[in-house]
Amino acid sequence: MEENNLQETKQEDTTVIFAIVGWIFSFIGLLFFPPIFGSIAIVFGYMHRKNVNRTHGTVIMVAGLLSIVIGMVLGAMMSVMLYG
Repeated sequence: MEENNLQETKQEDTTVIFAIVGWIFSFIGLLFFPPIFGSIAIVFGYMHRKNVNRTHGTVIMVAGLLSIVIGMVLGAMMSVMLYG
């Protein structure tokens, strides 16, 4: 009985981690290496979508994609501002 509760707790912790790490990488991707961190966010969003919640996983995947696009645009704008 106690072993089943422990397994359920570990599984719940793992599924929450997918969402948290996906959001963190999505926000990091806005400022630092957008293609890398945004892609990692998309992967974690897919894992969350597959294992836990389809809607929330899809939102994380879209946030990862947007962080790639917005991060690249911000990088290009900063590059033009700094180097003319």
